[in-house]
Amino acid sequence: MRPGPRAWINLANGSTLAGLAVAVLGGARVARSADRLFVGTGYRLPVPPAPGVVMVPLYLVAASVSWALTGDTGCRNVFERRAGLADGGYTDKPLRPALRRALQQAQPAPGQ
Repeated sequence: MRPGPRAWINLANGSTLAGLAVAVLGGARVARSADRLFVGTGYRLPVPPAPGVVMVPLYLVAASVSWALTGDTGCRNVFERRAGLADGGYTDKPLRPALRRALQQAQPAPGQ
């Protein structure tokens, strides 16, 4: 089986190399998953309890800002944009009409 696009993206952005380095430092066993990603198991270095809990409030704030700007929780959400909008099933949407008008009125006229 050939590596999927996610495996290539992780390799290109350095995630694979960083993950493999952490796996080696932590004494993890590394294997390939069905979709050809590297998976580390048995990590033995201490990790703070629940380090990802901070992600939930940050994601909710980002989703709220996106909704306030566009009426959609994902299209202006920084986490979804960095992950790839189409990968998450989102499409880019324009700002709400009132916000567009306010921004246009705030722009100086050409030549001023």
